[in-house]
Amino acid sequence: MVNLELFNIVEEEVKKVSDAFVNAENACESAILPVMLSSKLLPEMKTDDNVQREQLLQGVQNLPIPMQIERL
Repeated sequence: MVNLELFNIVEEEVKKVSDAFVNAENACESAILPVMLSSKLLPEMKTDDNVQREQLLQGVQNLPIPMQIERL
């Protein structure tokens, strides 16, 4: 059983630390946040993703199925 008064003290201290951390992180992450929250890739990211996928698939195309699975 947790002492409610002790719990409230700890909770307040954690809030202070959390607020400071969140504010500091938001300042430097704000430029990329929309990208991080987006469910779709940006066009340049999609192009890079497609190129990497093609390179990976070409590298394993002639291998037996078990080795393809292992590589992927």
